Amino acid sequence: MASNKGVSQVVAEVLQALQQARGTQNLPGVPSNVPADAMTMRDVLQSGPKKILPLARQYFQRWTNTPRPAQLTIVGDDQRAPTGRPVPNPISVRVMDTAGNPMGNVWVRFDVVKGAGTITGDKQRTDATGTVVLGSWTLGEVGPNLAAVSVASLSAVIKATATVIPPRLAGGTGPTGSATPTAAAAATSGSSTPVLTTP
Repeated sequence: MASNKGVSQVVAEVLQALQQARGTQNLPGVPSNVPADAMTMRDVLQSGPKKILPLARQYFQRWTNTPRPAQLTIVGDDQRAPTGRPVPNPISVRVMDTAGNPMGNVWVRFDVVKGAGTITGDKQRTDATGTVVLGSWTLGEVGPNLAAVSVASLSAVIKATATVIPPRLAGGTGPTGSATPTAAAAATSGSSTPVLTTP
């Protein structure tokens, strides 16, 4: 069994290798955000001084080269609908990495942050094109309504406006008996808004 001094030397060499692999000179210990890969790290630590450096470099090079979400594109932002009604057009979010490639199988979360509205499909994984579509967003209080979308360390805000339902648009017929538009017809469509958010 290696002495305490030998273990300390091995740990120091591992940390030096981590610094080289991650390109940093300020690494007091194994970083807390290293992905869980206990078997690989155990293999590194048990491999002995002759193999520990290349294994450590390989482990952390793989970690630093893992694609990460870096861009969000939102479609369906800035819509209008009567209070208590859903926005008329679907809201979708596309997740891309730093190279602009779509990222599939990534968790996306939606939360209402203003307006007391309700949403469905608040937590989903992206498809092969890096896209998720919000189930629905029913607007609440009259005025600005906001929903937050978050992906890993990225976040953005989706805007919508809830309008008052005029009595004459509540349905039925007008004074002369002619049909009047329903409240749903008062909703207006939203726009496609690319959003770039980096950690």
